[in-house]
Amino acid sequence: MIKKLDKIDYKILHSLSQNGRVSYSNIAKFVNLSKKSVICRIDKYKTENIINGFYPIIDFFKFKFFYGRIFLSLTNITESKKHELIIYLKDNPNFFWSFSLHGKYNLGSAVACSDLSDFRDVIDTLLKKYGKYIKYKKESIVTRLEILNYNFLDELDKGVCIVMDEKNYDSKISYDNLDLKILDCLCEDGRMSLVNISLKLDVSSKVVMYRMKNMQNNGIILGYKPIIDYSKIGLNYFKVYFNFSSYDDEKISALRKYLLTHPNVLYLVSGVGFLGDLDFEILAKDINELFLIIEEIKNKFPLLIDDYDILFFDKTIKTKYLPGILLE
Repeated sequence: MIKKLDKIDYKILHSLSQNGRVSYSNIAKFVNLSKKSVICRIDKYKTENIINGFYPIIDFFKFKFFYGRIFLSLTNITESKKHELIIYLKDNPNFFWSFSLHGKYNLGSAVACSDLSDFRDVIDTLLKKYGKYIKYKKESIVTRLEILNYNFLDELDKGVCIVMDEKNYDSKISYDNLDLKILDCLCEDGRMSLVNISLKLDVSSKVVMYRMKNMQNNGIILGYKPIIDYSKIGLNYFKVYFNFSSYDDEKISALRKYLLTHPNVLYLVSGVGFLGDLDFEILAKDINELFLIIEEIKNKFPLLIDDYDILFFDKTIKTKYLPGILLE
């Protein structure tokens, strides 16, 4: 059931999308409500499953990790076996983001590995367990991820683009087990208070605050986001692949810049082995609105886009940007 939101609700969601750890007081100032009213509204979003948690965006490229993806088309699988597969993706420390899909593929996962060989081993293990239920699959490698915000209201700014890039690895960045434990707490709840983290890890809140600021300054923590079920507020989440009819660097660069400023676009993904030449993720009210957006883009960049493929995101299964193998 679609929940009806007012302008204040959209402004609160906007604030949380810009910074998932923004204080209730700052949100209250932004929307001109009392702190108590803001807390009440956010609690309601959680109760109605509009927001299903908060998470830190951790640049695991900083830890010299490799970002792979796999999409699966399932066949002849029972609901109990599919549930078992989903639990496997949730529990496996290599899979940090998993989701169900409609379209050519049924499931997708992002994989954090130490190198290409490790990625192959993770996929082989998955196939040995569930290969007979997989009709076909598609693996790819992500080298750059640009993370954006949806414009809930025209009057609001789209905000800063957060960038994860394989080039970001810095051998000079140091971290220890306490840093990883703090990150693990934040993955459990991106809004967990300094006091609660300190109690959980048996260190002072000042130490936690210093460590978090240090990880933000060195780019390990890039930001914080809410896990929003967009379908609850009348939006559908799509992945779109453009195939180009020509490879004009200037036109492709202009298209990428256009997508980065488009109010509906959430992610722009770069890498190799994709289903198309350009991969982006976008919100739209329905498939008709998406078709209109795509036609608008094609008209703006004539003779560049040949055709396209669409995948429809269903549900988020897992979101944890901290590779579990770091904690082992």
